[in-house]
Amino acid sequence: MEEREKLMYQFQMLQTNADQIKKQTQAILMKVEELELAKKSLEEIKNLKKSPAFIPIGAGNLVSGHVDNVDKIMVDIGGGIVLEETPADALKRNNKKIEDIKKVLTNLTMQEQVVQKQLMKLQPEIQKLLAG
Repeated sequence: MEEREKLMYQFQMLQTNADQIKKQTQAILMKVEELELAKKSLEEIKNLKKSPAFIPIGAGNLVSGHVDNVDKIMVDIGGGIVLEETPADALKRNNKKIEDIKKVLTNLTMQEQVVQKQLMKLQPEIQKLLAG
């Protein structure tokens, strides 16, 4: 494989990597937004009195129900496992998730910067080979 083809291949691979990192970053940003909404709800739940509520059952479907007790919250901890926790404990768990996912986001941002620098470094080399 000649030098020009090698550089073009390397550039395409780096571009694909950059695109994947951007997609992962977008997915993580959506998860952070979801966790921030949950945080707000958990902070406000102590003010909730017995009241009617719409309960999500998936795919945008809701059923009518009642909130009778906010002293315990069912928390999905992954793998199909649900724990009963106090609102304060659920909030701590949620905040830890936010903290952890923001670390992942920081790591992805650093990876993207490295890839972008590599792409910028290759561009002049490719242009030189294409012109010559």
